[in-house]
Amino acid sequence: MDDTLPVFVYGTLLPGQWYWSRINRWVDRWEPAEVHGKLYDTGLGYPAAAFGPEGRIYGVLVHFRPGTHEAARDVIDEIEGEGTEYRRVEVETISGTKAAAYEWIRDPSALAQVMSPWRPIEQQVSDPDAANP
Repeated sequence: MDDTLPVFVYGTLLPGQWYWSRINRWVDRWEPAEVHGKLYDTGLGYPAAAFGPEGRIYGVLVHFRPGTHEAARDVIDEIEGEGTEYRRVEVETISGTKAAAYEWIRDPSALAQVMSPWRPIEQQVSDPDAANP
């Protein structure tokens, strides 16, 4: 996989979410994006993605400044538990852009599927207008 690919994010790494502040110093720009797959509730306060031909996951394509990809990837790998909880994979957005993304390693069939875009549970409870469509 090309280490300079943008990264597709769909949960706690989204702009304004818990871990955005850990990567935003390297961000050049970001844009809304969609990929094929399904989103699941881990029950741990963050979502899990299973990329595949069915469904759509709405998120953001994050483009990093030149020379910062490795530092950003290392932080994201740490956040995502790359290799233990998630694996870094290459996906293609609906518009045809190749990107890195993080896919849940475990079988998601025991998890509840959620509608995309993902919202933190506290936002779903406290703001009925922010609930998943």
